[in-house]
Amino acid sequence: MLIEFSVGNFKSIKDIETLSLHASNLQSKYPHLEVNNLFKENNGLKLLKSKAIYGANASGKSNIYKALESFKGIVMNSVGNEKILLKNISPFKLCDATQKQPTYFQVQFIIDETVYRYGFVADNEIIHSEWLFKKVERETMLFTRERDDLDINKSQFNEGEILKDIFKKSNKDSAFDSYLILTFIAKVLKGNISNELFKFIINKIVLVSGLDSDLNKKFAENFIEDVKQKKILVDLVKAADMGIDDIGYIVLNDNEENKKVEGKNYDEEKLVYAVKKQYNDKNEENGMTYMGLDFEESKGTQKMFELAPYIINCLNKGGVLFIDEFDSRFHSLLTKKIVELFNSKSNTRGQLIFITHDTNLLSSKLLRRDQISFASRDKLGISHFYSLAEFKGVRSSSSYENDYIHGKYGAIPALNDFEEFFIED
Repeated sequence: MLIEFSVGNFKSIKDIETLSLHASNLQSKYPHLEVNNLFKENNGLKLLKSKAIYGANASGKSNIYKALESFKGIVMNSVGNEKILLKNISPFKLCDATQKQPTYFQVQFIIDETVYRYGFVADNEIIHSEWLFKKVERETMLFTRERDDLDINKSQFNEGEILKDIFKKSNKDSAFDSYLILTFIAKVLKGNISNELFKFIINKIVLVSGLDSDLNKKFAENFIEDVKQKKILVDLVKAADMGIDDIGYIVLNDNEENKKVEGKNYDEEKLVYAVKKQYNDKNEENGMTYMGLDFEESKGTQKMFELAPYIINCLNKGGVLFIDEFDSRFHSLLTKKIVELFNSKSNTRGQLIFITHDTNLLSSKLLRRDQISFASRDKLGISHFYSLAEFKGVRSSSSYENDYIHGKYGAIPALNDFEEFFIED
């Protein structure tokens, strides 16, 4: 499970900002939030099951999402892709000094009651520093790196010991400048600890755009190839009141002869369709009809179909689901229902982080104060992130929605008069 993610000098984020899922000691007025909305680990750690991020347009909300996306991309591809840093590092450009400084990333997460803290500092060309610590009772260093200097904890991280000599020799020709130590040990040396952490970062932290995505569509199409998974997905879509009784698909280019052609890669194309009841002129059910999901169903139905597999996987297999534009094309009652699903006793594995403008979710009956975060941009163009739990004098019985709309917590747009631009002299 994710504890926190920190980033500095990335896009509109100048200073180090942290997105935390660590539960505060604040008590909610409603007892069910203290039970349903928290994971309580055996080591006493309390983690949030969900986190909402609010803010005005261009406040930098999505940049925390993009930062985590870049962090994952670098971890996954730093070995074997020489341009990965160039593609993913984007420093704060509104200050002369920061344009020349590296970007900071750090993530903390827990696996089997062990807390890991991993991070690195990098610019478009090289890794400046990198570190990995673990904590059971007290924090222990596993490895640290400062450019050419690599320090390995032999007793706690012996899988990295062989790397010290390789690292020194390779750095003479800068071969390791853009390589992350964690990635190299996981992918090349097959180290057990590194591989476990690598898999968590890549597989358990899932980032999804709430807008159109060919990747989301393809993932959903592959997901329903499994009969059991398809049934769960259909049940979830039906529960969302999309007017669908079933979902099926037709493979459009299922040509075995084509697939056998050497050197060719023929991906299957699927036509996904919704199955609905059909009625006669007396309003009597007389069969079923089929409607193409892509061209005959609403954008909301399409989005629910594409988002459902990620929700199902996160709840069943555990992990973190981070959704940008969460409320796009969804009715507010549907977004509330999904948040309630994650904040429920039945959820024992999954965390949800979502970026939204849906103020209906700003309810003291739905979310704890530490589950609500805001993004704001100051006059220098710098994004800042903060939690509702940081505000003093906010009662659990307060109307968070009303207070937010009236600017009590900031993170709303400062809009000028639009009408004046259309008034004739």
